[in-house]
Amino acid sequence: MELRRIGGYDALILVSVIWFLGKFARYLFPPLFGPLQSTYGLSNATIGAAFSGFMIAYALMQFPSGAVADRIGPVPVVVGGASVAGVGALALVVDSPFAALVAAMAVIGVGTGVHKTVAVRLLARVYPARMGRMLGIHDTLGALSGVVAPAVVVAFLSPPAA
Repeated sequence: MELRRIGGYDALILVSVIWFLGKFARYLFPPLFGPLQSTYGLSNATIGAAFSGFMIAYALMQFPSGAVADRIGPVPVVVGGASVAGVGALALVVDSPFAALVAAMAVIGVGTGVHKTVAVRLLARVYPARMGRMLGIHDTLGALSGVVAPAVVVAFLSPPAA
């Protein structure tokens, strides 16, 4: 099988780190709602709509990513999605208007949205005898991002004790 060339646990590590980072981005935004509202003068509805746009972009990529992976294989889809999400994340580091932030969030949603469906297929093909264990590790790392992301926000937004 062509995917065996990845070897060992490389495929698991790669897709799990990407999944961690994708979910990290998802969990990073809610703790930033207050500071973003203050910076941009936004209502709860506006910041909620922006986050909903991020999640809609994520959700809308589920089916097409699986269909594309059926045609070209899972590896290019996972790598492409991670690249798209990375571009969106890089756009966040630039001080820009709220519309640019919303666009970057949508790009991140598109990039991360292709991952889970395709990663499950990839892990099932590379580790057929250990699929349950590999999916458990993959999902556990994703869930841990929900602990790490808010802690990172607090660490960066809280001034050090004097």
